[in-house]
Amino acid sequence: MLIALSQISAHRGTTATPAQPSSGVIGTGAANALFGGIPQHGNVLGSANAPVTLIEYADPQCPYCAVYARDVLPTLVRDYVRPGKVRLVYRGLWFLGQDSGVALATATAAGQQHRFWNVIDLIYRNQGPENAWVNDPLLRKIVVAGGADPQKVFAARNGPAVLSTIDTWSAQARADGVSGVPAFFYGPRGARPSRLALTAIGVPEFRVALDGALRG
Repeated sequence: MLIALSQISAHRGTTATPAQPSSGVIGTGAANALFGGIPQHGNVLGSANAPVTLIEYADPQCPYCAVYARDVLPTLVRDYVRPGKVRLVYRGLWFLGQDSGVALATATAAGQQHRFWNVIDLIYRNQGPENAWVNDPLLRKIVVAGGADPQKVFAARNGPAVLSTIDTWSAQARADGVSGVPAFFYGPRGARPSRLALTAIGVPEFRVALDGALRG
């Protein structure tokens, strides 16, 4: 279906990055324009007073998660998040290998500077072949392009705060019965969210769910 899932691997690729522009990072302007002016608090994007919450479980290397980030997320941000209707919550998992964990920890550390969404979006925009593209030089460029201090990010990404956050997301995924990604849950603020059943990754199905939740 829409699930990208594999066994965790100990291999960490450091080569075969995708074709890059001269800046070294694809999509910098688009990503920063997308999130500019919207409040970020760690893995949360949007107003704390938004009446509806959409939770995403995702892996930085998951190609279907990248499809969502590229084809759906910009519309949701424009039509629902920026107007204050929906708050987005990202909970990262690393089903697809150690490289996923490294990328996730880097984005999570950037969240300490309120740049999680810029960095994770640029990770998806620069995604390469599974376990063959994540490396520190690329991640450093992504962090800089996303507006975070790379020295602080790299110092924090293996620290207890970041690792505890990722462990919490993993526990939440188990509690929600998530066995593959991407997985989405939504509902009114403060209520227990419902799983969003998808047969395709496209804007229309998200609109139906979010508009219904907004109507109550």
